[in-house]
Amino acid sequence: MLPSMLPNISSAIFGRKRIQPSSTEEDGTENSQNVNTQFLEELQDSISRIANLVKQCNIAWSVETGAYLFPDKAARKLNNSNISNGKGKSAGKGYNAHSCRFMPFDSAVEKEMVELLRRTAELVVYGERNNQDLFQYFCERNVLAIIVDILTGLAFATENTMGCTMLPPLSVATQGVQSMAILIQNVSNVQSLYLLLANERLADLIKLPLEMYQSCSGHDDADISELSTNFVSFLKSLAMRMNSETLQFFLTFPEERRQSLTASAAHFSLDDDDNDIRVMPAMVEVEFPLYARALEFCTASQDSFVRTTAMNICLNTLRLVVAEHNHEDRSESNGTCPIGSLEQVTLSFRDRLIIAHHVCAPERVSALITPISTIIAQLCGWLEDSIRAFEGFAGYMGRDRLRNKVRDTVIDLQEEIVLLDDILKV
Repeated sequence: MLPSMLPNISSAIFGRKRIQPSSTEEDGTENSQNVNTQFLEELQDSISRIANLVKQCNIAWSVETGAYLFPDKAARKLNNSNISNGKGKSAGKGYNAHSCRFMPFDSAVEKEMVELLRRTAELVVYGERNNQDLFQYFCERNVLAIIVDILTGLAFATENTMGCTMLPPLSVATQGVQSMAILIQNVSNVQSLYLLLANERLADLIKLPLEMYQSCSGHDDADISELSTNFVSFLKSLAMRMNSETLQFFLTFPEERRQSLTASAAHFSLDDDDNDIRVMPAMVEVEFPLYARALEFCTASQDSFVRTTAMNICLNTLRLVVAEHNHEDRSESNGTCPIGSLEQVTLSFRDRLIIAHHVCAPERVSALITPISTIIAQLCGWLEDSIRAFEGFAGYMGRDRLRNKVRDTVIDLQEEIVLLDDILKV
C-alpha cells in the first residue's frame, strides 16, 4: 500500500461525537442510549470471550500433549498423530500430516466460538450505522486481526505446537470468513470502509490457505465446499468495494519502485479531448492479491458456483480497464460508500493502465483462458459421445433421457462460449 495515499481518517472517526438517536421524546432518547450501551458491553464481552476461548484451547492442547512437563514426548505425540484426529490423509499441495492439523475444540466451545463470531459482525455493522462507539472499539482492539489470526492458525501458534500449524474447526473458519464478508458488504460510511481496507491483516485473509484445511479434513468435501463458497463470496464483497478511491488498498507497489512511480505520474498528462497520451508513464509491476486469488478459483475442477463467482470477479476487473473515465467523484459526494457493479466504476487512466499491465501478463491470461478452453473441449467430447450413443438406444425412454443430456450439454457449452466471448471483447 502507499502510506502517503492513505487518508487521515482515524481522527475523523475517533474524534467524532457520539451519534445521538433522532427521537424527539426524552424517554425514546434514553432508551436508545441504553440499547447502545448494552450493545457496546455485549461487543466487549464477545471479544473478550473469543480471546479467552483461544487461550483455553491452547492450554487444553498443552495439557493433552504434556508439553508443559515433557516437551520431547509432546513432539513425538504430535509427529505420530494423524491429521484431523485420525481422519483422512494429506491432500494439500506441499503439506503433510505433520505440518498442519485441526486444533481440538470441545463441541460446546466450537458452537460458542461460531456464535460469538456471528454476533460480533452483527454488532459492528449496527454500530457502524448507529453508534460509532461500537465501531471505534472494534478498531481499537483490532478485532479484524484477531479473527484473521484464528483463521490462519496464528492464534494457536505457541511453543507447544512444535512448528505445526493448528487450524480452527471448519465451522469456525466458515463463520469467520462469513462474518468478514458481512462486515465488508454492510459498512455504509466511506471512512469506516477505509479503516477496514487499510488494515494490513486483510491481505493475510485474502491469502487464507484453504489447501491446508483440505489437507486436514481429508475427504470431508461438504464442509470444505461450504468454506470455499463463503470464501469466494468474501472475495466478491471486496471486489464490489473497488473504485478510484479504494484501489490503493488493493494494489501493492514494490517498495523500491514507489518513488519512481510517483515521478512517472508527475510527468504524465492526458488530453481530455482526444484521449491522446502525450507521455507514457513507466510501467511498474504491482501485486494484485485479490485478482490473483480469484484466478485460483477459476480452474475447471472448481465447484460451479465458486468458479462462476471467481470468473465474474476477474471479468469485471478486466472491465475496469476499458471503462470510460468519469470526472465525477461519487464515493465522496455524501460520505457514503455505495455498492454496485464493478462495470459502473471508473478509474483514472493511470490506474487503468497499471491494472491492464498486470492482468495482461501471459501467465495470468493463460490462467483465465485455459480453464474455459478445457471445459469447452470436455463439453464437445461429451456432446459427441451423446450423439453417437443415439444409435444404441432402441427404446423411446432411453432416447428421451439422452436427448435431455444433449440439451443440458449444449446449454453449458453455450455459457462457456459466451464467457469466453466476453473476455475476448475486453
